[in-house]
Parts: sequence; C-alpha cells; structure tokens
Amino acid sequence: MRLETVAGDQVVMLVNGQPVLEALQEQPRPVGPNVVEVLLPPGRNLLRVVQYQVAVRGHFAFSSTDADGQPVRWQCDAAHEGAGAG
Repeated sequence: MRLETVAGDQVVMLVNGQPVLEALQEQPRPVGPNVVEVLLPPGRNLLRVVQYQVAVRGHFAFSSTDADGQPVRWQCDAAHEGAGAG
C-alpha cells in the first residue's frame, strides 16, 4: 500500500503502532509529498496519522492507494480518538 501526505508542518503516520513515515519539517508551505510504501498483514490494521501545526496555519492532505494505484477505503471505528490530548 502507498501512503502519501502533504502538510505544512509535522506529520507522523503509524501503522499498527509502528511509525512508517515521519515528516518533521516546519515550513510555511507544504513540502512533499511525503510517500511511503507499506506491506500490511492480513486482517484489520490500525492507521494513525498525527499532524502538528507548528509555524503556520496550513493544510493537510492524505491519500492511500493499492499496488495498482486504486484508492484504498478506510473505516473509522473511533472518530477523533485521543483528540485534544497532549
């Protein structure tokens, strides 16, 4: 699976608790895209994306595609889990 993000500040992606992408830039405009290829084990997998705005009011974009470039659908079991923590 290909995971891709574009963000103005810091982004970390974790799959099943393991960091797979860390983009820790602090730029006034998005740098990237940041791309990582991951091989997921069978069954359910947990994707967590943490985005932290440091310097500017920016934006965040995320996409995921399979090996053929087709979009991968995700299901959110717990919306905003941990929101506001920290």
